[in-house]
Amino acid sequence: MHRAVEGLTPAYFALVMASGIISVGMNLEGFDAISWVLLVICASAFAVLLCLTAWRFVAYRQATSFRNRLAGARLCR
Repeated sequence: MHRAVEGLTPAYFALVMASGIISVGMNLEGFDAISWVLLVICASAFAVLLCLTAWRFVAYRQATSFRNRLAGARLCR
């Protein structure tokens, strides 16, 4: 689980955006049941990703900062 959190990127939020867009589209077309299911998926995915992102920020803040400084030092040579 720790490796999954460490490798988490903001690109995973595309799942939230895509399910939200499809949910709105289904609602506009009159498919209310499908729209609500997708809305629940969207809200659940957002809550989970928000928690995992906060965990990543707290747990790997120093490691990420160190990697950025190391990469910056290599680019400045």
